[in-house]
Amino acid sequence: MGHIFQQQLALPRASHSRPPRLRFVYQNQGAATHYRVHHQIEQAKLAGFDPVAAPLDARRQLYSLAGADLLYLYRLPLTSRTVPLLLAARLARIPVVFDSDDLVWDEDERRYNNLDAHYDAATIVAIVKTARRLALLMRRVDAFVFATPYLARLAEQRFHQPAYVNANAVSAAMIAAAEEACARRVRPDDGPVTIGYFCGTPRAHDEDFALVAPVLRVLLDQQPHLRLRCYGDLRIPNALAVLGPARIERRSAVRWEELLAHVAEVDITIAPLIDNPQRRAKSAVKVLEA
Repeated sequence: MGHIFQQQLALPRASHSRPPRLRFVYQNQGAATHYRVHHQIEQAKLAGFDPVAAPLDARRQLYSLAGADLLYLYRLPLTSRTVPLLLAARLARIPVVFDSDDLVWDEDERRYNNLDAHYDAATIVAIVKTARRLALLMRRVDAFVFATPYLARLAEQRFHQPAYVNANAVSAAMIAAAEEACARRVRPDDGPVTIGYFCGTPRAHDEDFALVAPVLRVLLDQQPHLRLRCYGDLRIPNALAVLGPARIERRSAVRWEELLAHVAEVDITIAPLIDNPQRRAKSAVKVLEA
């Protein structure tokens, strides 16, 4: 992270007598906020910066930018809250960066994510409207930081501003939680082998999972010791559902803080994706969590 801001993005207000001060502004975006805000804050501290987290709903401190050299906006659309923030940054000569680990600004999300199959008309309108407002804000920033090179290329082509890559990474707390989960893991040598699929956003990956359902059915038919455990709100194709709870276990989605303990309970994790631009933009979060 250090090379992005120290070498490639000028910070007019930064001083040689103190570390550059970064302000991460965000709304609650679920598990991804851990990677793109809190974990990047940890990285920034290791790189010698002075970062702080500023939730968008903390209005009292939101527009006071005296203690900031760089404004870092995570997946924020252009709204009545963010417009004054952009204006305040411009008046104070503070560069503004937009960050995301998903293709959130493309109105073709309706097609990429098959929204019509999962949501009502009002919800779809709201999702597309948010994508437009994200694009409007992105036209008003100085640079981008993304989790993948693919996202960076797409943003540069559309918005004509520099885009940098800072991949998702684990935190010290995540490493400690993973080590604890692995230490508690107990699996008999002759026990069943469990394939785990973890779905966070409800129904968002029905098509992705359906892609591998035929292969999973073949494996389950050929390997009687194999089990499938699915977390979250996910449609199980009939080819698998008919096998029943003895082979297909359903569980509710778990909080991000509890996720690694559940990942440690399975033997294999899968993360299938259909091929479209939205899926190509995905980062390696599932690999990190496994």
